Parts: sequence; structure tokens; C-alpha cells
Amino acid sequence: MPPRHASSMPIPNVKRMAFLMAFSFGEVAEKLVHVGKLGLLHIVTMKLLS
Repeated sequence: MPPRHASSMPIPNVKRMAFLMAFSFGEVAEKLVHVGKLGLLHIVTMKLLS
């Protein structure tokens, strides 16, 4: 019984870590997309103005 309990213990931690990683990655990706859009808008505006 104790070994089975010990082996089943890390699974929730791994899931939580994976969830946190996915969540933080999603936030970073969202920021990158936002910055990318702003950069693209800036480049387009500069090309139109020049």
C-alpha cells in the first residue's frame, strides 16, 4: 500500500506544473502577439508616412 501511494503522489504535482507552465506560456505568447501587432502597426505606419 505505501509504495503505491508514493508512486501516485507525483502525478498531481506534474499536472499542476504542466498547467502552470502552459498558463505562463499562454500569457507570454499573448504579450508577444500584442507586441508583434504593435510593431507591425508601427512599421506599416512608417511606410505609409514615408
